[in-house]
Amino acid sequence: MSDRPSIVVLTPLKNDAWILRRFLEVTTVFADRILIADQGSTDGGLEICRQFAKVTVIDNSASDYDETSRQQLLLSTARALVPQHRILMALDADEILAANAPGSQGWQRLLAAAPGTIVLFEKPNLYLSPFNCERRPPDFPGAFVDDGSPHRAQRIHSPRLPMPDGAPRLVLDDVKVLHYALVRPEAQKAKFRMYAALENVMRTKSLYWRRRYYWSGRVLQAAGPVEPTPREWFMNWESLGIDMTSVEDVQPYWQDLATLDLLLQHGSRRFWLDDLWEKDWSRFQREQARPGKLIPSPQAVTTLLQAGQRLLESLAGATRRLRRPHRTTK
Repeated sequence: MSDRPSIVVLTPLKNDAWILRRFLEVTTVFADRILIADQGSTDGGLEICRQFAKVTVIDNSASDYDETSRQQLLLSTARALVPQHRILMALDADEILAANAPGSQGWQRLLAAAPGTIVLFEKPNLYLSPFNCERRPPDFPGAFVDDGSPHRAQRIHSPRLPMPDGAPRLVLDDVKVLHYALVRPEAQKAKFRMYAALENVMRTKSLYWRRRYYWSGRVLQAAGPVEPTPREWFMNWESLGIDMTSVEDVQPYWQDLATLDLLLQHGSRRFWLDDLWEKDWSRFQREQARPGKLIPSPQAVTTLLQAGQRLLESLAGATRRLRRPHRTTK
């Protein structure tokens, strides 16, 4: 009898049909169970889920954005359905295991890791196209060899898995999780707008930090080196007939709809200083036939804030460069 741990993938879902089939076709190859916490998807994603035998859909019916309850729901369901030795992997639908990962030495180390181990992978961003990637350090805590530890979550940008203090960490340089978010740059901008509005309403970040985190001027800035995507990250999946490179980009994005609802619910003046106003919300409101009063941020305010932020970012960049150690040539 094999003592290999069961691999249980935990995934939130909301209108991710654009990438969901690819995600499930890949994930069903290496996972024993795939748990999907759906929050009211309306784009056909649930119909896609029903085509995969390993998928269990959980109704995440919370009306508010709350990652705490979502992650607890996924975690408790995984522990109830798979009570034996298990590895939990927390992957969004746009995070897809590279094709050469299951055959790697790192993957075998993952399967042999002791309970309580936090496992870190590299999560390269596919940059503006599947054929280019922004390389990252292997710092993505995408798996946990479950020992029953409690999960300390938070409402937004929560750790996805238990992160016990003092837990051993296994860093796997040869296991990559490909992040497809930046292949749809306009959707990424919509996501940043939504986060800025949410953190305003939740009061989880000050205006200063909302502007720094979600500034439109940095949404698509590469934070690491950009290089051609290695073919081996796709090849084994493509040999199984899985399409790894086509991208469907259908608007409106659900994140923009969520942001519009926040503007109407809480009053648009509340958000005048947030970096949301690159989008014409009045026009978008008319297109979506949403009732309510919306007053855009005055153009002078938006222009002044953007100019000030560009100056701030320039000064911050200069400070970082000055702090770098100087190298001498011998």
